[in-house]
Amino acid sequence: RAEPVSVRVDTFATGRADDAAIERGVREVFGLTPQEIIAHFDLRRPIYENTARGGHFGHEAPGFPWESTDRAEALAAAVGR
Repeated sequence: RAEPVSVRVDTFATGRADDAAIERGVREVFGLTPQEIIAHFDLRRPIYENTARGGHFGHEAPGFPWESTDRAEALAAAVGR
């Protein structure tokens, strides 16, 4: 099945919106099928040496698309914020 069975958001009561609203927004804004994830993050390119060497998170260098906040405004709009 291409679509995820579950999407769960838990802000641990620190969110500015209800967790359920954020979950709905995530489903609306982000493509969550395996193919959409691969395409969005361009995962077929050879980036694994740099990822393994420096870790997966906290990169400011280009080439780590999961660090991008380019959809933050769309998510905020979908959540109603």
